[in-house]
Amino acid sequence: MVLNSLAVLAALSALSLNIEIGMAALADFQPLAGRGQELDLIFDGKRVRLIDEAYNANPTSMAFALELLGAQTGGRRIAVLGEMLELGEDAASYHDALAAVILDQAIDRIYVIGALYLGLWKALPDHCRGIHADRVEQLWDHLRADLQDGDTVIAKGSHGSGIHALVTQLKCQSQDTETVEMR
Repeated sequence: MVLNSLAVLAALSALSLNIEIGMAALADFQPLAGRGQELDLIFDGKRVRLIDEAYNANPTSMAFALELLGAQTGGRRIAVLGEMLELGEDAASYHDALAAVILDQAIDRIYVIGALYLGLWKALPDHCRGIHADRVEQLWDHLRADLQDGDTVIAKGSHGSGIHALVTQLKCQSQDTETVEMR
């Protein structure tokens, strides 16, 4: 968001357009579902923050998402990661490389979907491991039982990984949903 905003302002400046109008428009921007929208959800009296990054993923955006999660305070930080698709023959190594980011960001719990995460899964300490599943629907019961009051959950993966279905289920199963206004 920050880099995109700076690019918009630079373009306005290069075109000799009013930067203040651009800044005012950016000030009201709210991320969309699947692209960074933050929601407060309630499960059995437990408030959980969901960061919905489920629209798509690549190695850079996945690392940024994990860094965003790592910066969260006030509760456990949980990542639910679907595979990054269409990465070619080096796909497994791109997934494996995320283990270092996860450990560097001190993410508390990791749930992953897909065979490409096998190397990452093996690199994680036991206390970080949630579930390594083949399909997104295998995670739901485990994740729901694991949630604690104050947790922040980020869901990120390529659309084809099905991670968006988990986000939809979280929203539907929540007793209350409130969109968090961007800070």
